[in-house]
Amino acid sequence: MMVTSDNPAFYRLLDEIAARRPDALTKVLSDLHLTHTRIHSGEAFRRYGYHSVTTPREMAAVFEAIYNETYLGKEMSAILKEELANTIYREEIPRFMQRSRVMHKVGALPGLLCDVGIVDDGRDRILISVFATTRRPEKYASNFIAHVSAASYNALRTK
Repeated sequence: MMVTSDNPAFYRLLDEIAARRPDALTKVLSDLHLTHTRIHSGEAFRRYGYHSVTTPREMAAVFEAIYNETYLGKEMSAILKEELANTIYREEIPRFMQRSRVMHKVGALPGLLCDVGIVDDGRDRILISVFATTRRPEKYASNFIAHVSAASYNALRTK
């Protein structure tokens, strides 16, 4: 089970996918209607300085497809949901959700921290996608995401 994210290993995997099936990543983006997301893209690097870029809305769409098992199928989606729920990262969306299952993915780049996930408390399933940019230390962005996530959850959950 994968519990940490390793960007260099991920990029090696993307190189392998691109070598074997050059159209595979483009197909996924097209299938999920991700018009602003670029994965392992020279265009994204030239434009933004990063090889992969996305938006909070498009990451939410990816999580919705995973949760609803509409793209990867039931078995692969179940495996992925389990891995997303058991990551070692518990500081952002999950921080104040101790009694709920949180399937999420944290991303970090210099000056950017994001977390996208689904909080499942057994009654409600609430999708939260927060991207934060700041010149302050990463802990500031982490606290912001944790508090915005808790406020969103509390505003949207069934009371």
